Amino acid sequence: PGLAEGPLIGGNLALVVSLLGSSDAPDTDGAIVVLEDVNEAPYRVDRMLTQARRAGLFDRAAGVAFGSFVGCDAPPGTEATDLAYVLRTFAEAVAIPVVTGFPFGHRPRGWSFPIGCAARLDATDPKRAAALELLDSATEIRGDA
Repeated sequence: PGLAEGPLIGGNLALVVSLLGSSDAPDTDGAIVVLEDVNEAPYRVDRMLTQARRAGLFDRAAGVAFGSFVGCDAPPGTEATDLAYVLRTFAEAVAIPVVTGFPFGHRPRGWSFPIGCAARLDATDPKRAAALELLDSATEIRGDA
């Protein structure tokens, strides 16, 4: 739970993790990190989140908003760890607000997030769904007067 404000940074989890340690790694200092993925087994999502956490990706972040993880469920009839457990375990390991279930990522009619736009993540009331509010305009219109 909690309240976080900062620019939106992130995207596809596998791609973000692939940039760790490079000059192209995202700067998450004070940011709300938005992450999603597709067709990754829960153990792989767990491994990527652990790698990102150990690399310091969330050390100075303001919060995390997880979107859709399409095709990331444990195989039916197995005793494999499920994705909800992986995300819950991650949330317990970081000292910032973490929210799951936002409708962005590899899904039909998913939201688009303007990376770099200031936003507020509100997960302060456990009786109410968390909210992600854009604080800046995502577009700028210019023209002759």
